Amino acid sequence: MHDYAEPHEDARIAEALMQSFREVLRQHRLAGVPVVVSEHGKVAYVPAEEIERELAARGRTEG
Repeated sequence: MHDYAEPHEDARIAEALMQSFREVLRQHRLAGVPVVVSEHGKVAYVPAEEIERELAARGRTEG
C-alpha cells in the first residue's frame, strides 16, 4: 500500500514547496546568480528578480 497525501494536506504541501522556492529565489537574488530554467526545451538563465516579479504579478508571493 502506498502512502499518499490526504486531500487536506495538498494545500500545506503546495505552500511548503512555494515557500522553499521563494527562499531559493531570495538566495539567488542576494548572490546575484541567475536561476537556471528550461524554456521551450532549452536552458535559460533568468534573473531571480524577474521570476519574483512574475510571481508577484500572478499573486503567488503571499505567505
